[in-house]
Amino acid sequence: MIRSPSISSGLAAALVLAALAVPISAAAQSRVTFGGDTWVRPGETVDDLVVFGADARVDGRVRGDAIVFGGRLEVGPDAVIDGDQVVLGGEVVTSHGARVSGDRVGIGASYSDGPAAAAEEAREAGQLAAEEAREAGQLAAEEAREAGQLAAE
Repeated sequence: MIRSPSISSGLAAALVLAALAVPISAAAQSRVTFGGDTWVRPGETVDDLVVFGADARVDGRVRGDAIVFGGRLEVGPDAVIDGDQVVLGGEVVTSHGARVSGDRVGIGASYSDGPAAAAEEAREAGQLAAEEAREAGQLAAEEAREAGQLAAE
């Protein structure tokens, strides 16, 4: 479920402080980035991912939370986020097949599905259009038969 609550400045400050509370000693396991894009590669695991003013892509595993402030969070098709996915003032792109176990929270964020999900939607729309065209063709043929019968009488 995606939630987009309103945010107060107190809540924003609390979220920033919580993100900064990631222990420095855990820097090898957690990733905190200021102003630089980051990527959790396939097969790679980090404890928490916190990004300020930049973009993040997850193709591996985040054991905790993935938090992006003022940037884009891309969650790849094989990505796993065991905690929450939080984006404040940015964009979230989630590919079909990605797994997020916790809450999906967005404040001032836009959402879109990744290319695989978009391709699936296009395929479904094409199937629907084909069905509608087939039904319209059948209806037109039926009307033509009825008109031919009336003309013959």
